[in-house]
Amino acid sequence: MGVGVDARGACGRVVAQPLVRVFHLHAKRKALSSCTDNRGWNKSLPIEQPLFIKAGGNFSIEKGAWIALATLDRCGTKVTRRVLLKAVSGKNSLAPTFLLPGEFRGNLQLEVDAVKIVTPALAAAAKCQDLKQLKIVDIKSLTPPVKDGWSETWTADACGKIVDCAVSYGATGDGMDITAGKCAAH
Repeated sequence: MGVGVDARGACGRVVAQPLVRVFHLHAKRKALSSCTDNRGWNKSLPIEQPLFIKAGGNFSIEKGAWIALATLDRCGTKVTRRVLLKAVSGKNSLAPTFLLPGEFRGNLQLEVDAVKIVTPALAAAAKCQDLKQLKIVDIKSLTPPVKDGWSETWTADACGKIVDCAVSYGATGDGMDITAGKCAAH
C-alpha cells in the first residue's frame, strides 16, 4: 500500500545527503573542477508528488520527480547547480538529469528551447565549430522573473574560450520569445 508524502519534506529527507555527492560525481566526470568541497543543499521544486511504499520496516520511493537546487562551495566560489530527480519505479533509487547551472528561471520546456537558441550564439562568438566542446558553466539572472519576461547572462566554456551572452525572455501570446543578444568571448 502506498503512502503519499509531502514533496518538500520527502525531498529533504531523501535527497539532502546524496545530492551533494551527485553534484560532486558529475563535476568529477565532467572534469569541471579539482575542488572537492561541495556542500549546501538548498531546496526542491516538486514536479510529481512522491509516492513511498512501505515494505517491512522500511520505505522505498516508487514514483515522484522534482528539481533539486544546491548552492555549492567550489574552491571558495559559490555556484548554483540544478538537477531533475526522477524516482525509478521498483528500484528505490533516483535517476538524475543535470540541468542548466546557475539561476535559470524558466520551466523545463523553456530550458530546452533556450539551449537550442543560445548555444549556437555562444559557439559563434567563440568561433567554436564543435558543440561537444561547449559547456554552459553558469547563468546569472539580471532581472527578476516576471510574467512579461526577464534577462540573464549565460557563461560558457566554448573550445577553451570563456564566452558571455545576454539572453532575454519576453512574453508572447502563447509562450516566451527567447533572444540571444550580444555574445562576447574574453
